[in-house]
Amino acid sequence: MIFAMLKMEWQSLINSFKGLSDTTKLWTILAYVFIAIIGVPLIISVLSFGFANQSLDFQRTFLSYIFLYGGIIVFISTVTIIIKDFFIANDIKQLLLLPISIHQIFLVKMIKLFLSSVLWVYLLIGLTISILLYKDYQSMTIGILVMVSLLGFILFYLSLTFCFIFLLTKVLPKNKINEIMTGLLGIAGALFYFIIIGPANSIGKKLTPLTDYLPFNWVSDAVIKKQHSTIDVCIAVGVLLLGVLLFYLLTQLLMRYGQQDFTVESSTKVRSPKVQEGIDTAERSLMKKDFKLIVRDFKEISAILPQIIIPVPYVVFIIMQSGGVQELRAISELSIGVLLIGLAIGGTSYVATMIAARLTAKDAEQQDILYSLPINFKDVVNAKWKLVSVGSAFCFAIPIIIFGIVVKAEPLHIIYGVILCVITSFALTPLGIYFGTKEPQISKKTPSKRVGMGTSFLMLFCVGGIILFVVIMQTLLGIFNLPLNIRFLIFTVIMAVAGFFFYKTMMKKACESYEFGLDVKYVD
Repeated sequence: MIFAMLKMEWQSLINSFKGLSDTTKLWTILAYVFIAIIGVPLIISVLSFGFANQSLDFQRTFLSYIFLYGGIIVFISTVTIIIKDFFIANDIKQLLLLPISIHQIFLVKMIKLFLSSVLWVYLLIGLTISILLYKDYQSMTIGILVMVSLLGFILFYLSLTFCFIFLLTKVLPKNKINEIMTGLLGIAGALFYFIIIGPANSIGKKLTPLTDYLPFNWVSDAVIKKQHSTIDVCIAVGVLLLGVLLFYLLTQLLMRYGQQDFTVESSTKVRSPKVQEGIDTAERSLMKKDFKLIVRDFKEISAILPQIIIPVPYVVFIIMQSGGVQELRAISELSIGVLLIGLAIGGTSYVATMIAARLTAKDAEQQDILYSLPINFKDVVNAKWKLVSVGSAFCFAIPIIIFGIVVKAEPLHIIYGVILCVITSFALTPLGIYFGTKEPQISKKTPSKRVGMGTSFLMLFCVGGIILFVVIMQTLLGIFNLPLNIRFLIFTVIMAVAGFFFYKTMMKKACESYEFGLDVKYVD
């Protein structure tokens, strides 16, 4: 049965290609020819320059980067196939009418996924590295351990890709997934570009090592050796077993809880309507409304993502390219901790106020509906406060963690930064909500432009004042030579007090603005 289904998939692929227009066929063939003539030799050349005639430490560092960046390669090469074959597939409806289980369908789709992209990426990178290292060390064990550990990382990244798309289908309509994936592939392509101008461009010079406590270093140190011990073999095999276990568990969970996502309303089983056990509070319902307004339209997300996500890999890789990370690592642990505290407060201040102002000003588009509902406007601002605070803290905690890992900060210092991200987000979100109610505007030409120029300038001025205050406080605390733990407690108390003040004053003023009616301006 499995062989017959694979044969059917192959025939379906051929028929799909035959159904394309002549222009599309030509571009498809040219794309594969480009990959074969340009892409494959380019990857082999980069790997050859990275491993051939290099020191042991450099080879280990380079292999660690390959294990790390494998996630981007797996995501780019599989995300489109996963979406089309598992989540928006049209042929599963016909297959379920036959005496075929969902497990068999899933297995066939998975085999197709591996034969389409995963296997070739794995063989190209794995065999190239194995051959290059065999020439240097004359050891078959190195090649075997490379293949074993690389397969484990690929399965791990493939599981994360499946999990990400599955969760995305829970918050977004399926007809929006392809649109969003186009944007995500663009971001992933930008990341790959920064990889080329960053570490790959450092080949033959000096490659910045990754943080010591990352598992990629442990695996590369265990793999590249002249003499391997039992522990080295166990580390490589452990990575493979972990990847297999995670992949198996995820596939079982997807088949059990996500069958409706794979079938896309194709199941013939009649589902009984879900009965809601309780009624949401007004505040919780408003939070759901605001969240859906954000995620249902990719334009809303794309208007915020460039300012939050894209600068992060750019800054990280440009710093690595310029050698700035080495200088940061050379300074004391106290200085790195102080830097993390400043980045956490300053960055989260900007992100929280910006998102809160934009989301609040968006109510200008639905003010007729909003004022027709029997709701308390205190619930409106509280819902935005909770939603934006959690979202902003999450958005900027990730860059703080990445930056801390890159500069080899102490784990406790990274935790301090994350905690301050959360406190700052809850403290300054009321300020952004207040600014969002002062001058909301509606523009048909640029719908994403919701806050007036004057309000935006005033908001940035306030955020700049907060950052300046943090810098002054850092200077004063440095004069007294206080330890980092005391500085963390001082800033925690300051931000908590500021948050209490903003919550009592700005939230009250925002409620009053809602009650008196938003002063909406129509730009064009």
